[in-house]
Amino acid sequence: MVPPGDDRALADGCRRILADRAFGARLAAAADRLGQADPESAVNAVAALYAHALRAQPVPAETL
Repeated sequence: MVPPGDDRALADGCRRILADRAFGARLAAAADRLGQADPESAVNAVAALYAHALRAQPVPAETL
């Protein structure tokens, strides 16, 4: 991943992928896993995290 509009970073990233085959393979494997992700499960996980955070008790200021 590179910052949007950063042509130099994009070129550097492409060179790294071409020069480091293991790195390129790891990126490809990660992309494959991402393609298999279930968006509904991801949304449910985030919703569960928010629900848990909303139930949590605030930490008293004197303990910080």
